Amino acid sequence: MQAFGHASHGDRPREAPPEGDDSAAPLRPRPVVTDLTRPFWEAAREGRLAAQRCDECGVFRHPPLPQCVHCRSARTSWVDLEPRGRVYQRTVMHERRVHGFENAVPYLCVAVQLDCAPELLFVGNIASSEPSEIRIGDPVVAVFDPLPGGLGLPQFAPIEGGEC
Repeated sequence: MQAFGHASHGDRPREAPPEGDDSAAPLRPRPVVTDLTRPFWEAAREGRLAAQRCDECGVFRHPPLPQCVHCRSARTSWVDLEPRGRVYQRTVMHERRVHGFENAVPYLCVAVQLDCAPELLFVGNIASSEPSEIRIGDPVVAVFDPLPGGLGLPQFAPIEGGEC
């Protein structure tokens, strides 16, 4: 069963290991692009953060859905978002339960509340920071890691100087 463009646990595509890497480490899952999620992943590939906005009531939504959860309209547009926000919630993953991330522990997962659309929470990782250095309320900006197949993976990085 698929939900929000993710394949079931057993059939997720995997990134290829770096050339010359013969380690037995699991490969990181790649997103599965569907018709519903394609505009999000195309924007991410280009280094842009985008979300659906209802054409009827103007409410933003992410992850993408076929209809608005506020007014039930199916009319939607994709809008580029200012990629800055603040850490709304955080958790440090210590256990090796998430397939493909077993060798990355500890790593930090965050929910980020965007400055331009405070009703949205984007979930991701903090790129290149010690988990203990990031606090709730810290300003962050979306960054995009290239993935095989031309995808871009949105993550977040702390904003130097602490100003949004």
